[in-house]
Amino acid sequence: MLKAPQRWLRSGKSWAWRRQRRGQVPHAVILMYHRVAVPPAADPWRLCVSPERFDAQLRSLRRFADLVPLERLPGAMRVRRGGRPAVAITFDDGYLDNLTAAKPILERHDAPATVFLATGCIERGGRYWWDRLSDVVHGPQQLPAELHLEGSNGPFAWRNERVTGSAAAQGAARQALLDALWHWLVPLADDARDRCLSDLDQWAGRPGPLDATARPMSPAQVAELVAGGLIRAGAHTANHVHLPLLDRERALAEITQSRRDCGRLAGAEPDCFAFPYGIYDERAVDCVREAGFRLACTSDGALAWADGESLALPRIAVGDWSERWFEGYLRHYWLA
Repeated sequence: MLKAPQRWLRSGKSWAWRRQRRGQVPHAVILMYHRVAVPPAADPWRLCVSPERFDAQLRSLRRFADLVPLERLPGAMRVRRGGRPAVAITFDDGYLDNLTAAKPILERHDAPATVFLATGCIERGGRYWWDRLSDVVHGPQQLPAELHLEGSNGPFAWRNERVTGSAAAQGAARQALLDALWHWLVPLADDARDRCLSDLDQWAGRPGPLDATARPMSPAQVAELVAGGLIRAGAHTANHVHLPLLDRERALAEITQSRRDCGRLAGAEPDCFAFPYGIYDERAVDCVREAGFRLACTSDGALAWADGESLALPRIAVGDWSERWFEGYLRHYWLA
């Protein structure tokens, strides 16, 4: 998932700098998706691209770009600005709709893709914690104006009368609460976070899921996803952890376990990794290198350059955009 809903808006270096550099240094585009699904009433993390728009985006890419598997991207980078850019498609987390909705569209366009799997989440089943959090904050018609929680990282205290006010006031208050809870919950261990989410369910009146389809694939469905070879699995840690918050031993264990799990689930240990939440530091990069990965992706919005760090590749996050907007954004902002 993205660290925050606004992450996809980050543009990296200036347009003029990028335009000059593109004529000198080989480069490519890595696109980042999460889900192919009709956006629900509340999609605060901006994870959903509708099947119709995903299909149109791939149709657009086929007109002006060469789609290549992520693991082959370094050799496919081009320096000439007048040529067709090399583009790799990636998905994070391993949502079920990557199989049921995205795969048929990828096959229709013969578009290779890499799906980064949070392997422990897939094997445990259930909903991802950030989707459960969204259900709590955005699901109920009314929320209490006050919240107190206790966690291993200290108390969480919140009060905002605007959550009972107008629709506009409620929207802003709920989004602020969502962001604050995300930052408070993300450092917690899985069991501690689950307990806090259960407390939040009770506080909010036990709301149902905003989108019941927002869940990970099963192990058997991962095998179905990669059957045929067009889609490959990448690693995304075992438990979708915030790597810089872990000590080196635990971080390395999360990374190496996810690589082994991918080998068991998908039939081959991957060469590619993606940092959960897009968050990384030098130690996390070193752990990914030690685990044997050749490429690793962040969610920093920028082009991938041949002279950049292969274990910290930027990606451009894609929203639920029309074909015209999508093509214009890539061709005239990133690839002009």
